Amino acid sequence: MVQKKERKSGIELLKVMSIFLIVLSHVTQTLISPDKFTGLHFENGYVLLSATTEIRDIVLILFSYLGSLGNLIFIVCSSYFLSDVKKSNKKKIANLWINTDVISWLFLGVFLLCGVTLSRNLIIKSIFPVTFQNNWFITIYLLFCLAVPYLNIIAEKLDQKQFLRFIAVLFVLYFGVGFIKSTFDLNNIIVFITVHFIVCYCKKYMQDFWNNKKACSAVLSLGIACLLVLIAVTDFLGLKFGAFKDKQLHWAVNNNPILLLISLSLFFLFARMQFKNRFINMVSSLSLYIYLAHENILFRNYTRVYIWHSVFEKIGYDHLIIILLLFSFVLFITAAVLGYVYKKTVERIVRKMIDLIFDNNKFKNLVNRIESKITAGNG
Repeated sequence: MVQKKERKSGIELLKVMSIFLIVLSHVTQTLISPDKFTGLHFENGYVLLSATTEIRDIVLILFSYLGSLGNLIFIVCSSYFLSDVKKSNKKKIANLWINTDVISWLFLGVFLLCGVTLSRNLIIKSIFPVTFQNNWFITIYLLFCLAVPYLNIIAEKLDQKQFLRFIAVLFVLYFGVGFIKSTFDLNNIIVFITVHFIVCYCKKYMQDFWNNKKACSAVLSLGIACLLVLIAVTDFLGLKFGAFKDKQLHWAVNNNPILLLISLSLFFLFARMQFKNRFINMVSSLSLYIYLAHENILFRNYTRVYIWHSVFEKIGYDHLIIILLLFSFVLFITAAVLGYVYKKTVERIVRKMIDLIFDNNKFKNLVNRIESKITAGNG
């Protein structure tokens, strides 16, 4: 029997941290976003952010940026390991898609059994979560995984100078001009692709730089300092000029070049860690389920909103930051436990079903015949 190779835990720890940052950011978003779905007509409990000198609100602004940072960290990690992939892992993609559907259906069933009145629109979206991008990251990540082998062909064909010019153009367009003002048909799949090419270049031509702990630490320190300055300057301008009053979260986007620098430096710093820890690796393997559970369209639009309003009415927001951190931690742990149970039960059934389909000779022959007819018709 071949023993499964255990992953090094440095990068797995970073992935666990990134999903917690995403949870924290999403819980913060619920706190600062008007209620549109519950129908409970809450009038209080929201913290509307604008230019401020309040430390509490500045911390909430910082927390809001952590979601984009977590997204970029996850894509940097994925890109590093996918940079050598020659063909799409169809089973993995199907597994991701179907599990996303099944988890959404389970949440829908629970909400309906609990007697929650849902609009037809939300029910339909819950039945087809990938199609309607209930969790945009999953839909874009699926497209990204399909595209990766062809992106790697491009990266492999270019020499170093051509590759450098190529990523420089992408970076300027989408992390430069597109960061300041969304343009050039900017969307997250373009951002993911740009990050992938940058990671490929770093892996192929900049290993000496990124393997230098001092260099990584310097980039990380510079990135954090630049982010704090950017937020502080935006807030200062908001206090002075009305046009900037509500722009504190304008830079909390996935194509923020500062967050990309922080993500890259964190990745290569954590990649240096050589320890192995089964618990960390196990929690990291639950990242998908933690994400889908805490950010389910019904849970985020009903349960998270209800919890915040209950907190506001019963104990108030005198210790809001502590409550926010506690809320996020408990939600993270709960989602991880539910994810673990799901992985050991339903996910095994899904995996066996996918194996039966993709390993079935009739299915393979059907696909081959279709491909042969298409290519023969164009030959």
